Amino acid sequence: FFDAILWAISGRIPRLGGKDDNLVSMFSESGEAQVSLTLQDREGKLFVIKRRFDGEEQYVLLEKDGQINQGAAASNRIIETIWPASTATQSSDSALTDAFTRSVYLQQDLVREFVDADDENRRFSVVSELCGAGRVTELQQQLERSRNAWTRSSTELGSEVDEIEGQLAAVQVQMERLQEATDVDSALPKLWDGWWSSIREARISERAHPDPGASDAASALDEVVRETRAWRQRSQ
Repeated sequence: FFDAILWAISGRIPRLGGKDDNLVSMFSESGEAQVSLTLQDREGKLFVIKRRFDGEEQYVLLEKDGQINQGAAASNRIIETIWPASTATQSSDSALTDAFTRSVYLQQDLVREFVDADDENRRFSVVSELCGAGRVTELQQQLERSRNAWTRSSTELGSEVDEIEGQLAAVQVQMERLQEATDVDSALPKLWDGWWSSIREARISERAHPDPGASDAASALDEVVRETRAWRQRSQ
């Protein structure tokens, strides 16, 4: 009887494993489970909840104030009508089921579970839920998850920053080397002209020196270097 009421309201019966297949009696001729529950709100208005499981899918219907809602719309309106506070939870169905089984009526197995099996955190969570302080606990959990996520993100970003700083340092070293090479390249024409002028002044070679970028610059340099070595040997 109580399972029928619980299933009509929440669509869940945790003690049966939470599976709708467990609701269907082996002696059922239709292979279905169905229940119709008529309730009265504080204003004296009646509303009807109908829930059915056909062996494959669950269907729910709510008749209230001359309107008929089905499916998810019916489930949401049932929760808003019976326990609006549960809409602020992460799982409204689970919160409604816990509150219903632990406060509206007590199942012996849940009482035993609460006393013997549940740890301190679980018992505190249940009592908080029944006292209306469940949102505070959820807020604390959300803050803790957010803090952990922020810590992980900060650590990952810190590692990325260290890697980027290392890459930046390497690029700066390369830039400095390129700058040194550029400085040498800019001074090369002056050094080239000065070297050839020294060769002519020493009367080692009278040939006109080529442009440092000319195709015959290397061969001309090799020839004059040989002449310079020969001149040095004669001078000794």
